Amino acid sequence: MSCIELEAETINSSTVNFSQVNASSITSDGGHYTSFTTLFAFITSDTPGEPPAVLKKVVDNVRLYAGNTTKPGTISLSTDNVSYPFLFDGNLNLATIANISTANISTLNVSAFGTTNNLVGKSANYGRQRTTELDPPDTDTVVYYDFTTESYANADLFTYTTPTPSTTSGFRCRKAGWYRFAYSIHVLSKYGDRVQWLARPILNNTPTIGYSYVYTRGANYQYAWEGNCVSGGLIEFAVGDYFKIDVLVAKSDNTYGDNFQWLVFGVSNTISFEYLGT
Repeated sequence: MSCIELEAETINSSTVNFSQVNASSITSDGGHYTSFTTLFAFITSDTPGEPPAVLKKVVDNVRLYAGNTTKPGTISLSTDNVSYPFLFDGNLNLATIANISTANISTLNVSAFGTTNNLVGKSANYGRQRTTELDPPDTDTVVYYDFTTESYANADLFTYTTPTPSTTSGFRCRKAGWYRFAYSIHVLSKYGDRVQWLARPILNNTPTIGYSYVYTRGANYQYAWEGNCVSGGLIEFAVGDYFKIDVLVAKSDNTYGDNFQWLVFGVSNTISFEYLGT
């Protein structure tokens, strides 16, 4: 049995219209009407300027108040078997956890979220890019790719230093939790044979998930053969963790660690992070 309590002073024919109520008994206990066997479908206020009914459902010590005693509004709820939209024209106060599947809101003021929750939007994202070529020294055997420009800055999530072999370089995490990341690195080869490229995400100097590969093959150094190393994944970061991407190549064989002579990184390379929560 559901227990629904209605403030008695709002129950009168001039202000409240019960268009569908299914109840076995309604009793007065000197201030409240109780003992509804099922949830009613609609409670509406008919008179502008008069308050609508104040619905109070008691579940242990948690109460959900729908309606506003100072403004008129329309309140629609669900029966046990039929779902109806919830329409509200006043102030909605969420005293405990609210699970909202669909909401059309013109203005939303949020005072607090739990530590394990996150409001997705720009505040949950960080991104960098590179729009110029990177031509590493011919003798280099590993390249720590440098995303030189912030596409969307968010110092609450990450800061950035030019990546090097050092553990403490690259993206430094400022907010612990789970992140979704994605990257794309454009490669160009003028090497006159096959080249296998390997991009490896590095977390605190240890390779982690999100490897990507691309294969190029050329017959004449005058022409560039190109491709993209594209990947991503989910990573849990602690505050202070460092993240970067290094690139290795295998030229004319299956062994990574060859030099980058005749090899260049092209433009329009991007990386992004989205904070998902703890």
